[in-house]
Amino acid sequence: MVAAVVLVALTIVVFAGGLKGPAVTATIIDDAVVSWLVRLHAPGLVGTWRAMAALSSWWILNAVAYGLLLALLALRRFRHLIICIILTTLLVLCV
Repeated sequence: MVAAVVLVALTIVVFAGGLKGPAVTATIIDDAVVSWLVRLHAPGLVGTWRAMAALSSWWILNAVAYGLLLALLALRRFRHLIICIILTTLLVLCV
């Protein structure tokens, strides 16, 4: 949990000024890593990439969202449930 907060804070700091300064370096490094992964040819990687792509499909994301709501209800985390519903409603209205 702490690592996630640190990564989000670092991302905000790096990209706060737009694509200038350290954000350019981070983008170049990201592009280099992705290019390296694309050129990597090893047995079983095609299935791995397809599985990772399938995890980001709308079907899976919607199922996870409903699963989150059900889990929050089952665990009686009502404050978190209310915040989740408010954020979801705001996202739907803004998009």
